[in-house]
Amino acid sequence: MPVGQADAGPVDPRAVTYSRWMTQVPSWKEEFARPVRRPMRHRDFRAELEEDIIELADQGLETRNATLVDLMDRAGLGPDSCWEVDLGVDHFVWRGEKGDVVSPVQVLGTLNPEDNSWLWAWANPSLPLGRCAAAQKVREFGEERRVRPLTTRQLRCEDDQKWVLDHIAIGLGLGRFVYLGHQRQLEIHLLLTDPQVEPR
Repeated sequence: MPVGQADAGPVDPRAVTYSRWMTQVPSWKEEFARPVRRPMRHRDFRAELEEDIIELADQGLETRNATLVDLMDRAGLGPDSCWEVDLGVDHFVWRGEKGDVVSPVQVLGTLNPEDNSWLWAWANPSLPLGRCAAAQKVREFGEERRVRPLTTRQLRCEDDQKWVLDHIAIGLGLGRFVYLGHQRQLEIHLLLTDPQVEPR
């Protein structure tokens, strides 16, 4: 188990189920639906990204924002909306007042907020291989373009940097939205590859 995430233990796919969404944010809709601004170059791994990859992340960001607004409207998602995921059978559901958002799901990676260590899903032996395919495609893209952050199994990743990795995956067309789940102290980045709304 890599340094920085050893204390958290392995990800148990059966345990990453049922949680509350944004219950600690009073103005949940404004906070969560607010468009994320373009990532700026800091003294972190983003400085290693060429301009066209930054633009790719921007495209992913736009897709993410548009998808969220659409799902919120059609499913009636709110502060008490719950979600469930079963990584064993590739199933994610996000329950709204007007319908359920259902989608196949991939894991991009996990983040330990205690030390800001990001571990790519393809480097995590506790995850089902079938749920790491999108992360592996990001890795292959990184190898082709020689982008170190996309091919390094574990990174130091501040809070605002993690979204860049998510948005690159979306920009590559691997999914449309990333949901941030939790198991123990780990943040689990769940890529919704084809979210659909099932009306009630």
